[in-house]
Amino acid sequence: MIQKFKFKKEVNLSESINLIPMINLVFLLLIFFLLTGIIQKKEDPSILIPESNQGMKKDNFSNEQTIQVNENGILKLNEKIISSEDLNMLKTEGRDILILNIDKNVKIKKTNEIFKNLKSAGFEKVFINVTEKNASN
Repeated sequence: MIQKFKFKKEVNLSESINLIPMINLVFLLLIFFLLTGIIQKKEDPSILIPESNQGMKKDNFSNEQTIQVNENGILKLNEKIISSEDLNMLKTEGRDILILNIDKNVKIKKTNEIFKNLKSAGFEKVFINVTEKNASN
């Protein structure tokens, strides 16, 4: 038995549409418009900065206490040098808020010791301000 085989007709590539030149043209137009377009920043004077109704203002901090820690780990309270064990007496003076101005070069061991003593003194919130160089050196 002889079977008939049909050969597929070869596809001529010249008959198909070549999209590469069109893609090149689109990219060239895109680059042209990006380079020639004017980019301006829009200024909107109607932007209002929101105010918090949940937070406390600085004026409400009447019972604040500030401690400065220099890069050597020396604690100063009202320009008077104190030890980390003296932090226990701060809570008994009725101070509610403690601000800790600490130099960024203080060792972590000293910082942990200060926090441990503040926690044992009963402070629940301590505001930390990290400074480059302590002005009271």
